[in-house]
Amino acid sequence: MDFAEYVKCLKKYVVNQDISDEEFVNAVLEPYVMAGKIKNKQKEDYWLNKSRVSRLLSGQDDIPKALRNSLGKVGIYEETRDNFDNFIQDYLVEGGTENLKVELKKNMINDDDKASDFNDKNNMVDLKELLATILIETIRLPNGEIVGDTELARNGAYSVKVIYGDIFNRAFGKKCKNKRIIVVPVDTMFRTYVTRSYENQPYPEVSPKTIHGQWIIRMEQSGEDITSLGDRIFENLKNTYGCDVGKDIYPKGTIAVIENNCSIFYLVALSEFDKHNNAYATKEEVLAAAKAAALKDYTMYGALILKAGDADGFVSGACHSTANTLRPGLQVIKTAPGCSTVSSCFIMVAPENSNKYLPNGIAVFGDCAINI
Repeated sequence: MDFAEYVKCLKKYVVNQDISDEEFVNAVLEPYVMAGKIKNKQKEDYWLNKSRVSRLLSGQDDIPKALRNSLGKVGIYEETRDNFDNFIQDYLVEGGTENLKVELKKNMINDDDKASDFNDKNNMVDLKELLATILIETIRLPNGEIVGDTELARNGAYSVKVIYGDIFNRAFGKKCKNKRIIVVPVDTMFRTYVTRSYENQPYPEVSPKTIHGQWIIRMEQSGEDITSLGDRIFENLKNTYGCDVGKDIYPKGTIAVIENNCSIFYLVALSEFDKHNNAYATKEEVLAAAKAAALKDYTMYGALILKAGDADGFVSGACHSTANTLRPGLQVIKTAPGCSTVSSCFIMVAPENSNKYLPNGIAVFGDCAINI
């Protein structure tokens, strides 16, 4: 069920069937808008005009970013649910709520079984809880016909898409404000020599036709020192895994991280060569390597979870440098609107009366690492 279908379902149970689409859509959104304290550019309560409502209901337009940007707000669901009291009293037909609940739950189940809890364990679920759950889900998901074949998943304003074209056009260039993360599948030996066609080798070391080979070629074309690339990779592996530099074969799923001025490359060992230099990997090995890549940078992973609203905060710094602790915050979470300054502090705790400088055992140090 997308947003347009949700609104059409609700409108069947409205007291005033002559209500305009503009008024009704904004009434449906009001509990969420109030919970998220969403304003327009004039600092007024957010309101969709007639034209925008028409495009939403026809599936020609997607959910506005202003609505999706509030999905990560702490307590957004609970506040939206509580705000639905007035909507139910002012707009819905008295006595029709049970039929509405049945229809809403049926549509949820038809979608992807997300309403199974509402069916078996919670038949007496409050209507406003159901309304809030589905509203927030329809705001999170794409709306109507705008869903493209290239979009794999979406969480609020953020999505995962398949982009057809040369991935390395995005990886090499002038220095970028925010570095892109590019995942490059490589073999388990992390080879750095590309066998050219004119060498007439029956079993190439790294074929220029592979992503691995193209990455090495593009690194060389961008001015990187290819002769030292292998040393950089093995040094990263040593620092990350404690591996011996120059080890012949590494386990599938091993990841080395190499940076240039525009991108961060995650080299993921996905394939192993046989005696004929044919690369192979099972589906299970590829999935395990993909999971390892997602968990490679714990601070970035934590920042993404926080941005998605699945956590209230995270602690970092014990095992990460100041730069690696701050980078995910600046790139993913970012500063609040209107704020351009970032500062830091840390708390030092010691046994009471153990130090004349810490008589109470606690001291707070401000701006020790950063003040931008």
